[in-house]
Amino acid sequence: LLLCREEIPSSLEALCTRLQQGLQVSPSNPRSVNQEELLNEIQKLERDINPEEVLEQLFQYNLVGQRSSSKAGGILFTRLLPPSRKNEPLNSMFEWTGDASPAIEISKSLQSGMSRLLDRHGSDGGKTIDYKALASDDAFRNIVRLSHQLPKCDLSGLDREERMAFFINIYNVMIVHAMAVLGPPSNFAARLLFYDQVKYMIGGSIYTCNDVENGVLRGNRPSPASVAEMLPFMKAKGPFKEGDPRVSQVVDPPDARIHFALNCGAKSCPAIRVYTADSLEIGLQAAAESFCSDPSNVDVDEKANAIKLSKIFQWYRTDFGTNEELRHLLAESCKSLDESRRATLTRFLSEAEDPELRFVDYDWSLNEPDRM
Repeated sequence: LLLCREEIPSSLEALCTRLQQGLQVSPSNPRSVNQEELLNEIQKLERDINPEEVLEQLFQYNLVGQRSSSKAGGILFTRLLPPSRKNEPLNSMFEWTGDASPAIEISKSLQSGMSRLLDRHGSDGGKTIDYKALASDDAFRNIVRLSHQLPKCDLSGLDREERMAFFINIYNVMIVHAMAVLGPPSNFAARLLFYDQVKYMIGGSIYTCNDVENGVLRGNRPSPASVAEMLPFMKAKGPFKEGDPRVSQVVDPPDARIHFALNCGAKSCPAIRVYTADSLEIGLQAAAESFCSDPSNVDVDEKANAIKLSKIFQWYRTDFGTNEELRHLLAESCKSLDESRRATLTRFLSEAEDPELRFVDYDWSLNEPDRM
């Protein structure tokens, strides 16, 4: 199967556009149509060709797909975005025709699409995104279409670096997808539920945002926001239980620098970047240096013998290891600072004895540009 929009025959794509117009299907009216309706419209537009053969081609290139819901039924034009159904995976709007491409190939296509979207609609180095403009971009619609291959993709052949790059990118794509079509959570309670409700079907299993972050990338550790984690008398566990097929995707050992790569859609989150297995170490280190170079995330107060840190360091304290290991990570991540700040932070980290850790407030407002 062909992945990218540019690889689809232009004549077939033009016919698809004419069919949408003739059937009065559009982004504002992304309804499904029945097969007879679609065949009749093909025959009306192209009298000299076999409509069944054209329909087969439309399915082959996934320009149309069978709607997943048995209640809704019908055929969807896959580049249009029908309303997401509550509590169902974002990539369950239609059935992908045939086998999916290998996970690595899907990942590369998603990476390419995300890079294009960030170039067009991202700002501040990937920290802010214009979701309204992004949602109407054909490149975003193509990412949504490609995400429907994920239910059938095979993850079994991924090595550790490939798995990390794949799931970091999937997490960020899933958040962008959710913010664009569902919008951000409206309050604190909604936010607690949001990351367990936003999900993709991948390789035959459901993965929520929390499953990807805490189950896969953190080595199957409990979420800091889980009830058990917040109550001292309960023993918190990771999201994947014994016998869960998703256990095979757990990254072991995990790398704490993933916390500088995952963007949950808030202003205080790290910037969104695209990661590849071949350059994962370089990418994660660059993300760490970028995040830690921001004084709103890492700063020192020498007089008070204190380090001011992002809440990320508090929520995931166990991931960053001992105080000595945390100091080492901060020292390694301050290399891109200007000379004065780097010298101050390096000296403080090497000389200060048991500095107090102060965690600054987190800005949960949506990471979109400020409107005038």
